[in-house]
Amino acid sequence: MNATFEWMAFAAAKEAVAEQNKATLAANAKMELSFTKQVDAINTLISTISNSSDGKIDDLKARVGLLEGGKKGSSDAWGFLVGIVGMIIALATVIIEFVGRR
Repeated sequence: MNATFEWMAFAAAKEAVAEQNKATLAANAKMELSFTKQVDAINTLISTISNSSDGKIDDLKARVGLLEGGKKGSSDAWGFLVGIVGMIIALATVIIEFVGRR
């Protein structure tokens, strides 16, 4: 009779372990799904931040390009102005020299 009770106890324990395994598998599946969703959300967030940063960086590059272009234009204008003033002085010197010889 003791053997029967032992067999019944083992059978009940075996059934309880099987049910626990089923519950554990279900919980693991839920955790995996939740983890996958979190990873997807993080990837979406990273992509959004990256795209936002790219737009801002492109805007800054354009602004720096405009500033450099303005500086280059100013530098070129000063060069032309100095050249023109030099040509006027040279021309005036030639005219004064020519008129002074007469």
